[in-house]
Amino acid sequence: MRENKIEPKSITFVFNSILDKPWLFLVTGKKGGKSGMIVEKPMILRNDDKSYTEEYTRLYD
Repeated sequence: MRENKIEPKSITFVFNSILDKPWLFLVTGKKGGKSGMIVEKPMILRNDDKSYTEEYTRLYD
Protein backbone atom coordinates (compact mmCIF):
# COMPACT_ATOMS: atom_id res chain seq x y z
CA MET A 1 0.00 0.00 0.00
CA ARG A 2 2.71 2.44 0.96
CA GLU A 3 4.46 1.94 -2.37
CA ASN A 4 1.31 3.44 -3.91
CA LYS A 5 1.18 6.26 -1.32
CA ILE A 6 -1.76 4.69 0.52
CA GLU A 7 -1.33 4.73 4.28
CA PRO A 8 -3.02 1.89 6.22
CA LYS A 9 -5.51 3.32 8.73
CA SER A 10 -7.40 0.40 10.31
CA ILE A 11 -7.38 -3.39 10.33
CA THR A 12 -10.18 -5.79 11.29
CA PHE A 13 -9.54 -9.50 11.78
CA VAL A 14 -12.37 -11.81 10.66
CA PHE A 15 -13.04 -15.09 12.49
CA ASN A 16 -15.44 -17.82 11.39
CA SER A 17 -16.14 -18.53 15.08
CA ILE A 18 -14.71 -17.38 18.39
CA LEU A 19 -12.68 -20.60 18.67
CA ASP A 20 -11.04 -20.33 15.23
CA LYS A 21 -8.00 -18.41 14.12
CA PRO A 22 -8.66 -15.39 11.90
CA TRP A 23 -8.95 -16.39 8.24
CA LEU A 24 -9.22 -12.91 6.76
CA PHE A 25 -8.35 -9.34 7.56
CA LEU A 26 -9.85 -6.13 6.21
CA VAL A 27 -7.67 -3.04 5.83
CA THR A 28 -8.71 0.53 5.17
CA GLY A 29 -6.29 3.11 3.87
CA LYS A 30 -6.03 6.75 2.92
CA LYS A 31 -4.13 8.01 -0.09
CA GLY A 32 -1.54 10.54 1.06
CA GLY A 33 -2.50 10.02 4.71
CA LYS A 34 -0.23 10.37 7.72
CA SER A 35 1.12 7.26 9.43
CA GLY A 36 -0.89 5.63 12.18
CA MET A 37 -3.16 2.60 12.23
CA ILE A 38 -5.69 1.18 14.70
CA VAL A 39 -6.80 -2.40 15.25
CA GLU A 40 -10.61 -2.60 15.26
CA LYS A 41 -12.62 -5.11 17.30
CA PRO A 42 -12.68 -8.55 15.65
CA MET A 43 -15.58 -9.60 13.44
CA ILE A 44 -17.03 -12.99 14.40
CA LEU A 45 -19.22 -14.58 11.70
CA ARG A 46 -20.88 -17.51 13.52
CA ASN A 47 -22.24 -18.23 17.00
CA ASP A 48 -21.53 -21.45 18.92
CA ASP A 49 -24.62 -23.07 17.34
CA LYS A 50 -23.24 -22.24 13.84
CA SER A 51 -25.89 -19.58 13.17
CA TYR A 52 -24.70 -16.21 11.88
CA THR A 53 -23.98 -13.52 14.45
CA GLU A 54 -26.15 -10.44 14.74
CA GLU A 55 -23.27 -8.30 13.43
CA TYR A 56 -22.91 -10.46 10.33
CA THR A 57 -26.64 -10.50 9.54
CA ARG A 58 -26.88 -6.73 10.10
CA LEU A 59 -24.11 -6.14 7.56
CA TYR A 60 -24.95 -8.73 4.91
CA ASP A 61 -28.70 -9.37 4.96
